Amino acid sequence: MVLIADDSTEDVFFLTRAIESAAPRLRVVGTVRDGQEIVEYLTGGGRFADREKHPVPDLLVMDWRMPRRDGYETLEWLQAHPIPQLKVAVLADSSGTAHREEVLKMGANCFLSKAMDPGALIHAAKCLQAECLKPEPGQA
Repeated sequence: MVLIADDSTEDVFFLTRAIESAAPRLRVVGTVRDGQEIVEYLTGGGRFADREKHPVPDLLVMDWRMPRRDGYETLEWLQAHPIPQLKVAVLADSSGTAHREEVLKMGANCFLSKAMDPGALIHAAKCLQAECLKPEPGQA
C-alpha cells in the first residue's frame, strides 16, 4: 500500500499511472499534497481518521519540496515518530539531488530523481515495488 505526497497533481497522476501499470503488487491507497497532510494521514487525524478508507501505508513516496512541511521536516518528524513497517522513498528534481546522502542518512529507503519521461517513470515504479517488497534484514 502506497501513499503518494506531492503538491503537483500532474506528478501524482503520472506516478500513479506508472505504479498501476508497472508495479502491480503495489496499490496506491491515498494521495496528499504536503508534509503536514502526510503527518495527518499517518496519525489518522482529521479527515484521515477512518482507517478502512485511509489505511496505514507500507510505502510513502514523497516529493522533497512540498509546502507547509517539506521533505526534510517530514523525515525529521518520522525519526521522532517511527512507523516500523513504513518505508520512505523521496523524489527530487535536479535541484534536490544534492540532498541525496542526507536524505538516506535521515532514514529514507531510497532516493529517486523525479522522472519526466514515461520510460523513467516506469523504471521508478519498478524500483519502488522492489524496495517496498524487499524483506527487512533478518526476515525470511
